[in-house]
Amino acid sequence: MVSVEPAAAPAGDAADDSDAATVATEAAERWLAHAHFYRFHMSRLPRPYLSLDTSRMTALYFCVVGLDVLGALEAFVPEAERRALVDWIYALQVLDSENGGFRGGGWAGNARGERGSSPAHDADAPHLAMTYSALALLVTLGDDLGRVD
Repeated sequence: MVSVEPAAAPAGDAADDSDAATVATEAAERWLAHAHFYRFHMSRLPRPYLSLDTSRMTALYFCVVGLDVLGALEAFVPEAERRALVDWIYALQVLDSENGGFRGGGWAGNARGERGSSPAHDADAPHLAMTYSALALLVTLGDDLGRVD
C-alpha cells in the first residue's frame, strides 16, 4: 500500500518537494484509474458480473455517481450519451397503475417505449432498489423527472 504521507524531511529540503510531487502523481493516477474503471463498467459487464444483469440499473448508478463524485462525469460521458442513458432509464419504467416503478434491466425481453411499458408477465415487475437507483441516476444526469409516471 502506498502511503499518502510524505516522508519527514527537514523544512526547505528538496526532498519535501519531491515527496509531495510523488504523492500528487500517485493520487492523480489513482483518480484516473477509478474514473476509467467506472467508465468501462458503464457499457459492459465483465464475466464475473454477468449475474448482475437484473440489477444493471444499480450497477450503472454506482458508475455514474462514482464519476460524479470524482468530478469526472462530464469529461468521461459526453452530453449525447448522458441523454441516451436518461432515455434508457425511462424505457425501463413500469407503467402499471398499481405497482409503478423501474425495472433493473432489460432481461425480461419486453419491448419498451420512450416512457416505459406495462409489465409483460408476473416476473416483469418494478423493484424498489432499482426504482431508487433509477431516480437517483436521473437526477445525477440532470433530468427534470418530467417523464416519471
